[in-house]
Amino acid sequence: MNPTANTDLIELAIFVRAPVLGKVKTRLAAAIGPEKTLEVYKKLLAHTFEAAIAASRMSPDIKPVLWHLGPITPIDIPVDLNEDARPQNHDSMRENLHEILRAPGLACRGVIVIGADHPTLEPGHIVTMARLLDDHPVSIGPALDGGFWALGTTVPLNGILDSVPLSCGDTLEALETALAARGLSHVRGPTLWDVDTEADLNRWR
Repeated sequence: MNPTANTDLIELAIFVRAPVLGKVKTRLAAAIGPEKTLEVYKKLLAHTFEAAIAASRMSPDIKPVLWHLGPITPIDIPVDLNEDARPQNHDSMRENLHEILRAPGLACRGVIVIGADHPTLEPGHIVTMARLLDDHPVSIGPALDGGFWALGTTVPLNGILDSVPLSCGDTLEALETALAARGLSHVRGPTLWDVDTEADLNRWR
């Protein structure tokens, strides 16, 4: 155990991509253009940050940490999150997830990874995911498209995503199968949806 560990805290790892023109939400950009897509993504970032900060105030054991892919300078980071921003070290989402999921508990009691494109995310959703970890080693927030918007754990998940196809309709099912094969029980939290297509954007509006 790390001698500086704080075993009372759960890290809320917010995975974001730097809001750079042409580099975010490419499926949506193909429909509405990169400029409008960038505006949408910045609004989603702001919404996510607001929900994360509010959740940490509701439940002080939740510690938001910003994990950014790409340069940090374009990100409008609230003061509450500015103290602890870390770069994602790999181009691959899978490798970045592996890095943070393989050793929870070394610095905190556990970790919850979330994305930044869920317009219906509320602080209570995040708090629920944390409280589920009080009684279960793994908590999953399902997404309507068959993936997941949040993945929480208090145990190492080394290589758990090796056999899980990401960003597709089978992601959630494959993840649950991989956990069962590892002998790890899990519990589902609230179901949310994200903004990937023009139809998703119209739904949000």
